[in-house]
Amino acid sequence: MLRSRLSLALLTYEDGFFRAWTVLQIAAIPFAFRRLRDPLTLVLVVSLCTTSRVFFNIVPVWYGFVFLVPLYVFAVCAMLRFASPRFVLPFVMAVSVLSLVKAHESYARKTYVVTTARGVFKDALADRAKAVAELERIPMRSLVAIPEGLALNYLLRVPTPLAYHTFTPAETDDAAIEELIIADFEAKRPEFVVIVPRSLSEFGVQRFGIEYDRRLAAYLRSRYALTQRVGGPAFPVFVLRRTTSG
Repeated sequence: MLRSRLSLALLTYEDGFFRAWTVLQIAAIPFAFRRLRDPLTLVLVVSLCTTSRVFFNIVPVWYGFVFLVPLYVFAVCAMLRFASPRFVLPFVMAVSVLSLVKAHESYARKTYVVTTARGVFKDALADRAKAVAELERIPMRSLVAIPEGLALNYLLRVPTPLAYHTFTPAETDDAAIEELIIADFEAKRPEFVVIVPRSLSEFGVQRFGIEYDRRLAAYLRSRYALTQRVGGPAFPVFVLRRTTSG
């Protein structure tokens, strides 16, 4: 039974890899109830609390180091406890090779060259590469990316003066925090703001300024004007520039 589940995990590698391992985690719950003081039980509980988010599509499979490491630890512990070493080693080697193959395929899709102040990189999405290249041509002294895009500050060598760097619901969906951000905007007065198409689906919302941070959005509308749109339909970026000093 264990080998069949491990084989399922291997055969459904990629997003399904973690969901298949969650099947094994669920199957191990009866074992945990019988051995509450077993160290494997603690590892199981921790891994269930994190990777179950992936299993139930609450977060993307790639979302965060903290969600995946407990799964790796549980997988290793479970294999060492219940599986034959003659099976474990080939399994781990196969997963490692598949990881390298997938990384190679992912890199091969990066065909659009982008030259920035930090150097040259390749992107797999033409419109995103186009957006960065067009932003590179805009003279900027300060820049804030909303809801999340601090990498743009790095690539363009343009600082953000604000104390807040991300504007997702996890960080800013609170009236008191929103007031602090608006006050920081008014005190620092960043020259440019860009609105990027960062998906917010893992937070249960879709749109900044409509489903959350409405007062911050209203502030931006009163102090900034849309100057241009860069990128393309697959990755549109809206560039706002400060128009008032009051």
